[in-house]
Amino acid sequence: ISEDASELSNEFGTHRPKWAHSFPQRFEMAFGQELDAFADTLLLGKEWPVKEKDCVAVQKVCDAALESCVNGNVVYLDTQ
Repeated sequence: ISEDASELSNEFGTHRPKWAHSFPQRFEMAFGQELDAFADTLLLGKEWPVKEKDCVAVQKVCDAALESCVNGNVVYLDTQ
C-alpha cells in the first residue's frame, strides 16, 4: 500500500491525503512523457512513438466499452 493511500484517525479527526483530481496530477509522469514525445515529433522530426494500429486498437476498445455501457451487454472484440 502506498503512503498516499494511508488514513490517520486520532483525537483531532480523520486525515487523508489530498485527492488528485486533474489529469496532470493523476498522471504526471505519463503526461510529461507524452508532451516530450509530441515536442520531439514536431521540433526534432522524430517518429511518433504510437503506431496507427495501436490507435485503432484503442479506439475499438473504447467503442466496445461505450456499446456495452449503452446496451448493458458484453461486447466481444475481434482479436485478429
